[in-house]
Amino acid sequence: MNKTLLLTPPSLQHDNSEPPVFTYCNRATQLQFKMSLSDMLGMESKNTAEKPLQNGRELLLARVMQEGYIDNYSGVRIDSLGKRFMIKKAVVFNLINTEGEIRGQACVFRRAEVEDIMD
Repeated sequence: MNKTLLLTPPSLQHDNSEPPVFTYCNRATQLQFKMSLSDMLGMESKNTAEKPLQNGRELLLARVMQEGYIDNYSGVRIDSLGKRFMIKKAVVFNLINTEGEIRGQACVFRRAEVEDIMD
């Protein structure tokens, strides 16, 4: 198993449209997902998980919607080349505007440790 420790934790956010699309991602996120900024922005966020895992991802996001955040999330994601990897110890939280409305959700890979999963 190949481990990569990133100096800047990947962080990204999606809006609350249906379906949610990415509205922000930092350079570390682009490198991890092997995508350009223009390719990531506007992409449906569900596409970072393989189809069989998308339901579990939706349940996670619904839980975050209710609880406000989750501070120790781990899950499998997939990059643009189809390579699976595990994110660990991520914080997922609601993005709330000054009126108290939820405008989307964000994720920061807190420890920024990403493990490639061998097929």
